[in-house]
Amino acid sequence: MNYLAHAWLAGDFGPFLAGGMAADYIKGPAHREIDPALWKGVMLHRQVDSFTDAHPVCRRARGRFSSPRRRYSGILLDLAFDHFLAVGWSRHAGRPALGEFSRAVYDALEGQKDLLPASFLPVMARMKAGDWLTAYHAFEAVPLAIDRVAGRVRGGEAMRGAGEEIAGVYRELEGDFDEFFPELCQYARLARLRLEHEA
Repeated sequence: MNYLAHAWLAGDFGPFLAGGMAADYIKGPAHREIDPALWKGVMLHRQVDSFTDAHPVCRRARGRFSSPRRRYSGILLDLAFDHFLAVGWSRHAGRPALGEFSRAVYDALEGQKDLLPASFLPVMARMKAGDWLTAYHAFEAVPLAIDRVAGRVRGGEAMRGAGEEIAGVYRELEGDFDEFFPELCQYARLARLRLEHEA
């Protein structure tokens, strides 16, 4: 899952959201250095990623990518799934509308800026300026996001042009997402409840 899905699965606009959005910029067992509530958001993000990586539907979906890109299929799938969430927002998430939800996310992150790791702040600023969360609704945003990620990942050049590959199996991947996402939502709700009640 990428930014849009993690924002939705956080369940509110508090520290769970902030931790979930910034989780990839918080390495290792950093809970002693950051706000405990933010850390629970990081843990939710990591548990969601683990559930996603191990799920048979997602394994099947990653197998739809060609061998040269199979190494990065998890990243490509995350970006494609954010697109499918945006396209099917009314079915999968409902209210508020996607644009309204995205603005609320940006405002919430801005309000919790002091809790966030410094390395995430420039990303947050670009995310808001480019309205990345809403932009996922247009398929054209997926290849752009792939190219952004490709520049940050070792060997990421192999990812460039993968938008065409996603387009070639678009309906199959959309079906994978529609099958998988309700299960992920249920898992995330239970994981969040567990984390909320941990000391």
